[in-house]
Amino acid sequence: MSSSYPLNTEVVCAERVVRWRPLVNWILVIPLYLWLIVLEYGAAAVSLAGRFAIVFTGRLPECLGDYLVGVLRYQWRVAAFLYGLTADYPGVPGRGGICGPR
Repeated sequence: MSSSYPLNTEVVCAERVVRWRPLVNWILVIPLYLWLIVLEYGAAAVSLAGRFAIVFTGRLPECLGDYLVGVLRYQWRVAAFLYGLTADYPGVPGRGGICGPR
């Protein structure tokens, strides 16, 4: 996948989905959405801090940008699971943080 865009996504769809799975995906996603609410409050705080950092230093610190990108990636994983694009349960990020494997 060669493109000049700064953001490229690729979704590998499941070959076969169990018939009952789409009926209960919305229930399985409820705890993930609760965790996303917490992450999004953190992202709002990081975004505010990032604005001040940009004003005073002229650039966004890499650690703040990594957190914001990690939250977006986690949102995409949860949405992909909800809409049946993947059968892999995203889970709650552990000790490795929200960025996950790169």
